[in-house]
Amino acid sequence: MSKILEFPTTGRKSEVLREQLLKQTTSLDEMYEELDDLHAKLHDLEELASLQEKHFDIVLKQYVAVVGVGNLEVELLGYSQNTKVVPVEDSEGRPSFAIEWAGEEE
Repeated sequence: MSKILEFPTTGRKSEVLREQLLKQTTSLDEMYEELDDLHAKLHDLEELASLQEKHFDIVLKQYVAVVGVGNLEVELLGYSQNTKVVPVEDSEGRPSFAIEWAGEEE
């Protein structure tokens, strides 16, 4: 005797498709929740970084006053949000640089 295979009916096919959609909505909901958490963490971290950058600039300004612009490690300027390096000439006419601080009048 041969086995008869039934072709899926429209009703069965719609059930299978609906089950797939429901699984995907659950998965998407989990992803959206995780994304919301990550966005919140990113926001908090950006605020912390901003506060640390402000403190960094305060200490950097004090450091420059103590060691002088010529002795400042250039790498430190990459972390400052409020400095601008400008080319100048020293007292003997040689090329040098100075630091301008944002928000301060010359």
